Amino acid sequence: MKIGKCDNVTIKGSKNEEWWKDQEQLGFVFERAFHPFENVHRNIKQRDVVGVLRQLDVGIVEKGQTSVRAFVEIQKRTGKVGIEDFGNWIYKMQTLEAKELIALSEAGFTQPVLKHVKPLHPQSVKLARIYPLENGKIAKPITEFMGVFGGVENNWGFAAIFYQTDKNEISSMSIAPEDKVFDHPSGPSLSLMDFIRQFKVDWQNSQFHALTCDLEEGFSWRGNALRRLMLCVEYRRTLSRATNHFYAYDEEYPVKNRRGICVVSVLMIGDRRATLEIVAIPTEDDVLLSGQLSFDADSSATQTTNKEMHGSCGSRVS
Repeated sequence: MKIGKCDNVTIKGSKNEEWWKDQEQLGFVFERAFHPFENVHRNIKQRDVVGVLRQLDVGIVEKGQTSVRAFVEIQKRTGKVGIEDFGNWIYKMQTLEAKELIALSEAGFTQPVLKHVKPLHPQSVKLARIYPLENGKIAKPITEFMGVFGGVENNWGFAAIFYQTDKNEISSMSIAPEDKVFDHPSGPSLSLMDFIRQFKVDWQNSQFHALTCDLEEGFSWRGNALRRLMLCVEYRRTLSRATNHFYAYDEEYPVKNRRGICVVSVLMIGDRRATLEIVAIPTEDDVLLSGQLSFDADSSATQTTNKEMHGSCGSRVS
């Protein structure tokens, strides 16, 4: 089969913003899974008991309230959190009159911090590590995870389909692209898409292409001997190129070794850049699930769009 000529084109995607390297954002994502029925805010300010405005990495506010019930302190350092930093956080909790301090650290906590927590703050402090799985205790999963939208989707729309018979008659045809309607004595019947897939060209995205396909002798359609197909085709390529990053939640107090996982999938959906976050954290009787799909405002979308989901499943995860 002879293939007509088509122009070449290079398709480029948008440059992804690497927000997932921000430890505060990761802490926000994990805590949102723990508190699905409260308002979780990142980078908020709250006045303490003497009126001083305090900066909070993440603040957790009960619905209908204005003051933080809990707040999150996040530390990304090579060294563990020591007693001095921990003491400053406790003081902040007391002056904000918050009920809970959640301390998240990539490196963990020193022994003096762990020794102070249980006898002095048994109900008001949570300590946990958040870190990339490659550098932690949990091996990085072997996965082909592509987020919700995986792979590449190619779509062709046919504005016009003409055929030329062996008698040089030209007529139009109306057929479904995948119907096997083109017969040949030396092989199985073919569809219009079977021809399209054999075109060795670089398709120009979102453009119409005028293509001519010269056929070998023997092809027919509805008893008509075919010599040539002439097509006007619109090609659209939907790219779902996902870059995946895996992070662990590893609690040290009060529930030792309670672990969760966060998968951050950065991908292109058409010409829109999106980020998919999925968090799964096992509890004693359940699994906390949280997810969000957001479209970046600087892509072709006019504004950032967020779609959240929260839920649980009733099976125990070991």
